[in-house]
Amino acid sequence: MDKVKSVIGISTEAGMGSYLGNLENLGGSRVQVFGYVRDRLKDRVNGWTTKFLSKGGKEVLLNSVALALPTHVMSCFKLPQGDKSEGGVGFRDLETFNDALLAKHIYSTKILVEKGARWTIGSGFNISVWRDPWIPDQHPRPANGRGRQLLPSLMVNHLINPRIKEWHLPILQEFMDPADIQTIQSLPVSKSFKPDQLVWHYTQSGRYSVKSGYKVALAMKADIEFGPNCNNLKAQAWDLPVPPKIKHFFWQIASGSLPVTVRLASMGVNCNTVWERVFNGSCKNKFPFGSIYSNLDFIYGKGSGPMAFGTTHSSIPWLLWFLWKDRNKKVFQGLQSKSIDIINQALREQLWWTEAQIAARVGSVSTESLHIPEMIIHCQVDGSWKVMEPNSGLGWWYGDGENQTIVMGAICQRHSSSPLHSELEALLWAMECILSRGIDCRRFETDSAELLAMVQDPKEWPVFSTLLDEFQVLSASLPPFTLSKIPRTSNVKADCLARSSRKLVSETIFDI
Repeated sequence: MDKVKSVIGISTEAGMGSYLGNLENLGGSRVQVFGYVRDRLKDRVNGWTTKFLSKGGKEVLLNSVALALPTHVMSCFKLPQGDKSEGGVGFRDLETFNDALLAKHIYSTKILVEKGARWTIGSGFNISVWRDPWIPDQHPRPANGRGRQLLPSLMVNHLINPRIKEWHLPILQEFMDPADIQTIQSLPVSKSFKPDQLVWHYTQSGRYSVKSGYKVALAMKADIEFGPNCNNLKAQAWDLPVPPKIKHFFWQIASGSLPVTVRLASMGVNCNTVWERVFNGSCKNKFPFGSIYSNLDFIYGKGSGPMAFGTTHSSIPWLLWFLWKDRNKKVFQGLQSKSIDIINQALREQLWWTEAQIAARVGSVSTESLHIPEMIIHCQVDGSWKVMEPNSGLGWWYGDGENQTIVMGAICQRHSSSPLHSELEALLWAMECILSRGIDCRRFETDSAELLAMVQDPKEWPVFSTLLDEFQVLSASLPPFTLSKIPRTSNVKADCLARSSRKLVSETIFDI
């Protein structure tokens, strides 16, 4: 401890105060030390006038206020574990979220980091072909192939032709699993043999984020379930096109937590079924069925059978919700509405809510600025990528501000690692063509905001570091230029060239 204090220049130890909201001294029981987090959470929750809020409103307040309270503390410390509860209503698993926050700053959660880390290829000298995760599959993994037994110490650099700095296809075909060869060939190889680098597999940029780490931690923590379960029916409740309170209602139905029939009867409440108040359930082959889960499956699906009173399939959730409300009024207040009044109210509320959603979408302001053509010479680039096709297409178009074509190019190449890789490769190829033809181009344009972001801040996109190094080399050889973001509708020419080039057999450049 004294050595640490001398290195970072601490002369006086603090007491039991706080700094930036965290306690300075963490001695003693961690449960007691961090008890203030629990107390603060209780004070905030108990202060809400929850009796005036629907379940949807309570959900918003819990997610935006209560669950946000301990975030700063959890990003610094591993909190002691307390009681656990089963999830399912969209709230964070705080223990897992704690691990995800800590992994952002330090490698204290070793298992989580190892689960999501993947090697990008530089020189390949430090990556074991059969032991290290360097294949970008659904989850990062080592390569497969018969060479695992023949050459157990094989390193990735042995798969690269050192003279041309590309993958050595004969070696890949001899030792690698055929299913892995195309994936390996899609990985860019460093032309300068830069050091190999670890990146985070579950983000597009390769940098760790708490959101992606939390998802991975939840997947690791999930228990393996055997046999049938209702998790899918519960999950589909959140996808219904209805307000949050109705989504909660259907989640309760699917989870068996709605206080009806047997539950209410055990409490001495006289409960009658509500289905027959609107629907005639006498036919076993038509909705409603004899099983709650079959009825839920029908509601979540695309049922289109004829229904009474002019109702449609999309109206069922609204009808059931208002039937439930009217049933509660009858049981607890002795009030009962006519069936036709319940139906009209449900359909009216559905219509108002749907119109409000449409108005909100129409009234939203587009974040993409209007593109005004400039009277300058510019080069537009685009990449075309399909997950099931073996090749990617690259296209670029060079013309003036009046959309008059000067020169354009298209090429088909091996399948890229991702759509964004093909976008960056299209820019690199366009820069090479412009440079080789001696064209003075001061403006490049793309419809990819991510491409623009990675060029402006390469360190934030480590998974593209090999290609971005090539970009830096080409940029130094060209006159000063800018890369601008344009709307997709203004990049039609480059897009058409890229799409059509996936079937080409060679590079094609057209001079006009």
